[in-house]
Amino acid sequence: MNLSVRDLSVYCTSSVSGVLVTRHSEEATVDRTVADLNIAHFKKLLSTEVDPAKRQTLERLLAEEEAKLAHAEAAKKDSSDKA
Repeated sequence: MNLSVRDLSVYCTSSVSGVLVTRHSEEATVDRTVADLNIAHFKKLLSTEVDPAKRQTLERLLAEEEAKLAHAEAAKKDSSDKA
């Protein structure tokens, strides 16, 4: 499992006039948007690709992006449940 610095510091916070501000929500929105765009792109490529090796790669990439999206959606639900 590869973790980025952002993954390890899920809640980057700062205090402004006593108010706790998180960047997690904005990052999660970007992650979901990128995953959505990648999923659409891989599906489009799969619709015309005939080479079995390329299709296999595209199917793997599609599955990875769908997993990322599911993870982002679960994180969003989890954070909204805590609020």
